[in-house]
Amino acid sequence: MSIYMDNAETKPLSPSVIVDICRNIDNYGNPSGLYQLGYDAKNIIEDARRKVAKAINAEPEQIFFTSGATESNNWVCSMYDYVCAEKYEHHSITNQPNFLDVNEYDNYLGRGYLMGKNILFSRMLVNNEIGFIDDDVLRGVGVPHSDLTQAIGNIPVDVKALNIDYGSFSAHKFHGLKGVGVLYVKDPTSSDFKPYHYGGQQEFNLRAGTENVIGISAMGVAIEEATSHIEQKQAHCKMLRERFLSNLNNYGLDYIVNGENLPHVDSILSISFKNQDSQAMLVQLDMTSICASSGSACNSGDSEPSETLKYLNVPKEYINGTLRFSFSLDNTIDEVDYVCYNINRIIKGGN
Repeated sequence: MSIYMDNAETKPLSPSVIVDICRNIDNYGNPSGLYQLGYDAKNIIEDARRKVAKAINAEPEQIFFTSGATESNNWVCSMYDYVCAEKYEHHSITNQPNFLDVNEYDNYLGRGYLMGKNILFSRMLVNNEIGFIDDDVLRGVGVPHSDLTQAIGNIPVDVKALNIDYGSFSAHKFHGLKGVGVLYVKDPTSSDFKPYHYGGQQEFNLRAGTENVIGISAMGVAIEEATSHIEQKQAHCKMLRERFLSNLNNYGLDYIVNGENLPHVDSILSISFKNQDSQAMLVQLDMTSICASSGSACNSGDSEPSETLKYLNVPKEYINGTLRFSFSLDNTIDEVDYVCYNINRIIKGGN
């Protein structure tokens, strides 16, 4: 059986979510149908909408179900002339054709390029590679959009306190199903808020397409569970993180913790080992049934160091040896010890 320490990438379905899926598996009604099966399906969706809204201190009418945070991010970006953000944001932001590096904003503004343009400012609340928390978003400075994907279930999320206009996240990051997500919209009646999918009248006439009833219902269960166990998860992950680093120190390994001095969640631990190759290490870890990553899977296959690591100025002798371990309540001390033992064995060339 695998030791799974890539929870920032995706998480297994929780037992409660599996029960909910089984309960709804035979409810095949179309939520738009004008008969009892349809009404039942529609009620399931609206119940989940209320659960999601409550979990982030929003109103149900501010919650729009999508296929995931990538679609939610694309939806928001499609309404603006420019999307201004750091280069280490998720690729669904930085790969937009209208992306503008925030460090170039003053230059563009001074040259008059942004005159009369509608600009979106976007920032992740919790970085998906390092786990650092964006202080500016937490201070409620009015960043219009925040990708909340890694924040849900790791820290309390209150969209009113954050003072954001839009928020995005995916269910599979907190033990829900893949292919389901949310776009939070502060003012869905605004004339600036435009549809992304055209067709039927689903999602208040703003996101067409027959809804994923099972996935949406499961998301409601998952987010209730995730947000009710935040303190327990924080304490557990802090304990695992401290044990992990203590083990590495006891083995005498040469490493740095990325973003160590920044506010961070304890469930994500990014470590760079001196003069190592992260891809080779991951292959050897996989041979011992350990699942980890070198960062976000969205960067997999890219030989260039990620923008996040560049932003943190990770030294060149460490940057290629970067591994990300991300914990959940299911991980144990014994698993941490086993992983660290194998890291030491791999680096020192033991059997």
